[in-house]
Amino acid sequence: MVAITAICFLSMLRNDFANWDDEFYVQKSIAQWPSWAGIFGRPVVSKFHPLTKISLVINLALSGTDPSSY
Repeated sequence: MVAITAICFLSMLRNDFANWDDEFYVQKSIAQWPSWAGIFGRPVVSKFHPLTKISLVINLALSGTDPSSY
């Protein structure tokens, strides 16, 4: 069962970013968070969640802007 599910979802690793909120969280806003003040002081799309931002910054440092890693 797990193998069938993995096969069905394997093609999603080649997808690009979605146009819902990825533009704001990953593509544009990450450049604004190089400091702790940016992570903890600036809301994104009127929302404040610094743990998500920290996670995105770590992901960016590890894999760049490759959509499959997000």
